[in-house]
Amino acid sequence: MSTKLLHGCSYTDLWVTPENWKKNNDLTLDWKVECKFYDPEFKQKYPDGFRFRRRVNKFKTIKDRRESIKCLLEDIPVLFEQEGYNPITKEFMMKLYDASLNDINSEMKIIDAFQIARTLIAGSEKHLNQVRIAVNRFEKQVRHLKLSHLTIGELNYATFYNIINSLSLKNSYFNKFRMYFMSIFKVLIKNQCVKENFASMLDKRVEVKSIRKTFEINKIWQILDYLQENNYEFFRYATIFFYSGTRSTELLSIQAKHVRLDQQEYDVLIKKRANCYDWETKVILKDALPYWRELMMDVKSKEDFIFSKKLQPGKEQIRSAQITRRWSTHIKDKLTFYNGVLCKIEDLKKEGIRKHESITE
Repeated sequence: MSTKLLHGCSYTDLWVTPENWKKNNDLTLDWKVECKFYDPEFKQKYPDGFRFRRRVNKFKTIKDRRESIKCLLEDIPVLFEQEGYNPITKEFMMKLYDASLNDINSEMKIIDAFQIARTLIAGSEKHLNQVRIAVNRFEKQVRHLKLSHLTIGELNYATFYNIINSLSLKNSYFNKFRMYFMSIFKVLIKNQCVKENFASMLDKRVEVKSIRKTFEINKIWQILDYLQENNYEFFRYATIFFYSGTRSTELLSIQAKHVRLDQQEYDVLIKKRANCYDWETKVILKDALPYWRELMMDVKSKEDFIFSKKLQPGKEQIRSAQITRRWSTHIKDKLTFYNGVLCKIEDLKKEGIRKHESITE
């Protein structure tokens, strides 16, 4: 585990030598507290981290050494996290800012201001994670261009444009980054760090959307047959998904209280556009009905999600990313179509067959 600090720095959990220091009585050993400190500015010099240590060998009794170890375990986190000490430069960085208190101002470095501003943005977990990735990529480019010394108050449109443009993003990603940073600049403007929303001044780029590939129906049946024999829970989910006409995100949000088997229908919350959702009633088609019945028999509470852990009813709502991972693990990474027939990649390799139709959908 590591703790993040200012300017992209971080440090690992502390460890003590000797490991059993609370019971060890050997004064001939080297008694010390250590951790590894990471500073992106010194990544090349210390690729595995700078080894920070404090020895207590000057104390000649076991009691004093143990007391000193206890103090160091308390003092070192304070030294790094509250006082901003950098053991590589042996300097004290600016005081850390508490995002929860909106402690953000124009004197902060660009990187720190953006990192704190992103924590003050509202949105879904998925959206906030995408913003985090964008800011981290932005930070990396700022360091690459040797602009990390600039404060957010010194940032102007030309510099911001050059940083974003130098990322060489595809048009679709550029437009997403533009949207993410527009939200960040709103926070910065609110906290009087900048006067203009530089991201909104960027022109949107034209996106040419590719036509998404879809499975031929006979290939879908082959995959479902394979899943039914080898991974029944995933087969059941895939079958219901196929007949539902809903997205995985929507399907995974359905709880037992939303299902009415006697009427062969269920309610689901459908996303129409940004921050706009509507409840819709969906029909349970005849071919999917037996699998809905199986799931409802395992429900213990009306609050249970139909598809929880292991794609079985349960209290915890899972994310659609888990479905994507399952598809990759059980289908894309293991199976392929050879002459229109679903085969295991491993079996084809044993027969010396290297060229086959990959499953990319």
